[in-house]
Amino acid sequence: SSGINAEYGGDKLLFERLEDIGDKAIHVYNQPDAGPLGASDEKGHIHTYSSVMCWVACDRLGKIATHLKLADRARFWTEHAKRIHEDILEKCWNKNLNSITDIWGGDDVDAHLLFLPEVGFIKHEDPMFIGTLNYVEKVLRCGNYMLLMSPKKRGVLASEHKNVSTTATLWFINALAGVGRKAEAKTLFENLLKMCPTGLISEELDPETGEMWGNFPKTTSMVGLIECALKLSVEWEAVI
Repeated sequence: SSGINAEYGGDKLLFERLEDIGDKAIHVYNQPDAGPLGASDEKGHIHTYSSVMCWVACDRLGKIATHLKLADRARFWTEHAKRIHEDILEKCWNKNLNSITDIWGGDDVDAHLLFLPEVGFIKHEDPMFIGTLNYVEKVLRCGNYMLLMSPKKRGVLASEHKNVSTTATLWFINALAGVGRKAEAKTLFENLLKMCPTGLISEELDPETGEMWGNFPKTTSMVGLIECALKLSVEWEAVI
């Protein structure tokens, strides 16, 4: 048996298989990695986003175990998730910047930090996230759009490569809506929609000409487009 239950979606057997992933997460969450962009890093940095994804693995296993009424395993995974969560915030919070940073002990940010509330790692209203959002906006905002990483991380090509990231822009719009800046989020969203008249969106845009660059269509941007549309739409209860 595969452990898949057609009616309920999963069972104890499938859960036990998923625990192997959780075990891996426990052991690598605080180890150097290539980061969300898969770039080689000779300096041995630990990327915040990667660590948070390891937290997600433990957190979700704890929730699944609770659902399956496996008390011991629920306690095991919940305790590991709590420990990892505390460790990440301790190592990745920069008091001088009033922001979570892109790597452990770092002094820079990237747009992936805007995604942290979406996986439940931190609440939109948490002062730590609001501080992070403000600093990310300060460093990465480019008019009506966002960069995926800071200019200094982009290196020597930054002066020549002026394209902006549609995924980062949509994460930013989503974050703005989450902290209550909905009017601003709606304006930015409507502007971005004008750049994709076909309903499909590319990986990057030239902010001056609107020319599409990179992968087309870009899956993460399409998902972001849908999420922003849902978050910014008027609820049915308000119109019926």
